[in-house]
Amino acid sequence: MSHEKVDKKEKRIRKGKHTPSIPGEKVKDFKGTFRRLLLYLKPMKSRLLIVFFAAIFSTIFSIIGPFIMGNAITEVFEGAYAKFQGIPGGGIDFTKVGQLLLFLAILYIFSSLFAFIQQYTMASVAQTTVYDLREDVFAKLEKLPLKYYDSHAHGDTLSRVTNDLDTIAGTLQQSITQFITSIVTIVGIIIMMLIISPLLTIIALISLPLSIFVIRPIIQKS
Repeated sequence: MSHEKVDKKEKRIRKGKHTPSIPGEKVKDFKGTFRRLLLYLKPMKSRLLIVFFAAIFSTIFSIIGPFIMGNAITEVFEGAYAKFQGIPGGGIDFTKVGQLLLFLAILYIFSSLFAFIQQYTMASVAQTTVYDLREDVFAKLEKLPLKYYDSHAHGDTLSRVTNDLDTIAGTLQQSITQFITSIVTIVGIIIMMLIISPLLTIIALISLPLSIFVIRPIIQKS
């Protein structure tokens, strides 16, 4: 009976019928893997710099937009209020409002343009990196002895070649740009808040950690 179980197990391995890897499995050597990935990204420094600055400019323009929109709304409100109060010469300055809206449109156009450059360039970096990885993986697979394929499930080998490399591509294309834009957005919003009202900014920055401290015990119990 024991020999039959061993034979069945070997047949399952050769046919590629295996238990799928556990999702969320941790990397055994994260630092070493990260260093090797940086070696693949090293030839694309110029494109990564383009992605970095494009992400910064796109985020900055998108942050300035609401500030300009607020100025336009203030101009309309003050003009309408002055006319309602019967102040001589009061009224909405449509020329100034038009200039603000034109400037706002230009800001959003540039923001969209830099966002497109960022995504397009990062997609190019990700796909080029994955292409190089696939070539190296296939070259490695061609050098492996036949006993390796007899002792390893086919599904695991295919998963390394396809799913893992697709995950790397998605991570490069999304996570890096999101990381950059998130940092720039946080810093930019804080700066804009300080420009609009330093007092309210200080109150918000103080109350936010306090609210997290109060809500945290409730979240842990829920």
